[in-house]
Amino acid sequence: MSCQDHPDARAFSTCRTSSCSARVRSAATARSPTSGSWLLTKHENDVRRAAPHRRGAILPGKRPACPVPAARPRCSPAAVPGLRVKLSPVHPAEVGEGVAELLVPGEQIQQAFKAMRDYVVFTDKRLIAVNVQGITGKKKDFTSLPYSKAQAFSVETAGTLDLHAELDLWFSGLGKVRLEFKGSADIRRLGQLIAGYVL
Repeated sequence: MSCQDHPDARAFSTCRTSSCSARVRSAATARSPTSGSWLLTKHENDVRRAAPHRRGAILPGKRPACPVPAARPRCSPAAVPGLRVKLSPVHPAEVGEGVAELLVPGEQIQQAFKAMRDYVVFTDKRLIAVNVQGITGKKKDFTSLPYSKAQAFSVETAGTLDLHAELDLWFSGLGKVRLEFKGSADIRRLGQLIAGYVL
């Protein structure tokens, strides 16, 4: 015949031992008492259920959202709007009528260049770039760049392999503007013209 303690007695003994224990729990255990255990508190269960929504996980029946592409940076140096074709020299009278209403009293056209429908006019006060738009060509964009705002300029003549010439101008508040010309353009004479008004 065996003798066993009463269950209540064992329970009270265990409770007293735990209550009187002087061993200090580790900091990790204090922060997460159920760490490493399948027994989670109600709060931890709620956190795990809500985690996929906060972390952007794909939910059943939902398609992932497409990422928004980053904005493409602007190209530099800036080019005159609409001018993407090489310019050829033309007589000022050929394009003078198109900018006549923009000229101030006493302003004279010195040189003119044209590329298909678009053209550029150099007067004794500024550079006027005309971008012809639309099928009929009635819509036009006029860009006026006064020499008084030019801080520097450079010319690049045509070569043996590179048959095109370039003119770069730096304007205050705008930056660098580039014009490209065919080899038939006298880029040196154009540089002298600009130098007479900029320097």
